[in-house]
Amino acid sequence: MTATSTVPAPVALAVAVPGRIVGAALRAAGARPVARAARSPVAGFTLIELMVVLALMALMMGAATVSLRSVLQSELRSAAARTAAALAAAFDRAAISGRTVRVALDLDRGALWLETANRAVALVAPREGHAGPAEAAGAGATPATEEQSAEEGEEEAAEGEPEAGATAAPLPFGLGGGTEDEAAGIDPQALLAAHERDLAPVRRPPPAFRAVKGAAGKPQRLGRGVEVEAVLTPRLEEAQAKGVAYVYCFAQGQAEPAVVVLRSGEESYYSVTLHPLSGRARVHACRVALPRDFGDEEAAALLDGRDPCEGR
Repeated sequence: MTATSTVPAPVALAVAVPGRIVGAALRAAGARPVARAARSPVAGFTLIELMVVLALMALMMGAATVSLRSVLQSELRSAAARTAAALAAAFDRAAISGRTVRVALDLDRGALWLETANRAVALVAPREGHAGPAEAAGAGATPATEEQSAEEGEEEAAEGEPEAGATAAPLPFGLGGGTEDEAAGIDPQALLAAHERDLAPVRRPPPAFRAVKGAAGKPQRLGRGVEVEAVLTPRLEEAQAKGVAYVYCFAQGQAEPAVVVLRSGEESYYSVTLHPLSGRARVHACRVALPRDFGDEEAAALLDGRDPCEGR
């Protein structure tokens, strides 16, 4: 006897009928549709996902900080190279043109340019006056220690002469002033004033500085975030930290020794030194100790090429 299995009619119908009418057949057989679970309207992150995102953000911030520091260091190094190139260019230009050339450093704006004089320049220690950025960038600045103008000398000489009709002061013993001089038409006071004027130094108009022609005469920014911390020359009693500082190069193939310290941020420093005889400008990747006297051995070793950054 063969066992036969009886298949319910709804199931057999579902097997034979195409899939698109299966639902209709099940509903006809009284089957109930299965209800789906409702989804939550709010989606969130797991703790692991949050930790991964925070780790990625920390890595990106660290990479950005390192990149920014590298950019600022590169800007500082480029500014030091431009400063050294400007000093060397001023030295060569002065030797070739036969005129005094100076490098103007605007410590407030972080810029530099070259200026040349129309006549010989004599510098007097220990300090000179400095013009503001507007005056220096325009008609040129004149150090206060240079010789005053001829007009000022004439005014000073005129002030020393006695006025007409004024009572003359008694002359020292031996200079005359008696009745014989008056009878001969000699004025001892006028002779004494003329003698003092002859002994006084010759007063000449001060040289006028003008920006050189070309790109070197236009203010060039040192770089983003780069500041000139100090400029020191033998004319200055202390390092200059604001205003416009000058480094002079002369027609005889000489220059005044100078130290320029550049800074970016609080810890990054570069220094530039200028040798007075060779005109060689050296770049040092540190903040050099400013010499107290450019004539001592330490300053001479610094200008001659000793590495001040060794061991730092």
